[in-house]
Amino acid sequence: ATVSVGYRFFLVSDIIDDEVQPGTPFGRNGLVNVAGGMVYVFAGAHHGPVDVSIDVRDDPAPLDGVGDWDDVVEVSVADVRHRLKVCNWDGGLPAPDLPELTAAGPGDYRLRVHARHRDPGEHRPPEAPREEFLIACWPAPPAEDIAYKLTDEVGAQYRAATERELARQRMTPEERVALARQENEEARKRIYDPRGQQAVAEQQAKLADALARLGPEHPDTLKLHRSLISPLAWLQQWDQAIEHARIVIDIGSRVLGPAHFETLAARQSLAEVWTNMGNWD
Repeated sequence: ATVSVGYRFFLVSDIIDDEVQPGTPFGRNGLVNVAGGMVYVFAGAHHGPVDVSIDVRDDPAPLDGVGDWDDVVEVSVADVRHRLKVCNWDGGLPAPDLPELTAAGPGDYRLRVHARHRDPGEHRPPEAPREEFLIACWPAPPAEDIAYKLTDEVGAQYRAATERELARQRMTPEERVALARQENEEARKRIYDPRGQQAVAEQQAKLADALARLGPEHPDTLKLHRSLISPLAWLQQWDQAIEHARIVIDIGSRVLGPAHFETLAARQSLAEVWTNMGNWD
C-alpha cells in the first residue's frame, strides 16, 4: 500500500496520536526507532509516497530474503495495549488494505523492518524507483535491536546525524559555538561542490525537456520543478528555489488542486527554504 512520508518518517502506531511532532531522532541504526509508544520508520524523501508491505506472522520471519534489501533492522515493541497499525507520518491511516500487525492481541512484539531505494534521498529524480519497505511482525519478548544489514547512504547519514546530536548534547557552550562555526564553513563549501551543481544542471535539463514536450501544467513538469527546490536551497541559491516552489504552488493549486500532494509538498519546501534563509547567519 502507499503510505505518506513527512519529515522523513512514517509510523507504526499503537494509539493513533493527532499530536505527532516532527524532528524525532533518527536512532542509532538509521532506519527505525521506538520512542514514546510510536515506531518511527525513516525514509530517504522528506515528503512523499512510499510503498509498504506487511508480513504478519506467528513466529520469526526467515532471513533468506535479507539480501534483497538495502537495510534490515529488527526491534522490539513492548507492551502493545491496542493494535499496531502502519500510519502516515501525521498519524492518519493509509490504504485500508494494510492489516494490523498485532493479530495475536495485546502484548510484546518483534518488528523486522526492511528498506530499499531510500537513496538518493532528497535528490531523487522522478524516474527513480519508489522507496519500498517491508515490515514483518510476530509475538516475541523484548530483546536488543539487531541490525542485519546497513548499506544505504541515507541510513549512514541518519546514523551520523544522531551521533552528532548526542555529542552536541554533551558539549559545553563554547564547544557548541566552535562546532557551529565549523558547520557554517562546511555549508559554504557545499555551494561550490561540483557534484551538487552537476545534479542541479541535470534536473534543469530534464525540466526544459518536459516544458517543451508536456507543457508547464503537466504533473510531471511540476514534479521536476519541485525536485529542484531542495537541491537549489542546499546550494544556497535561494531565489531560484523560491521561484520553482511558487511555480508549483501557483499552477498546482489551479490545475491539480490546493490539497494535491505536489501543491502541499511545494508549500512545505517553500516554508523550509524561508526558515533556512532566516537561520543561516
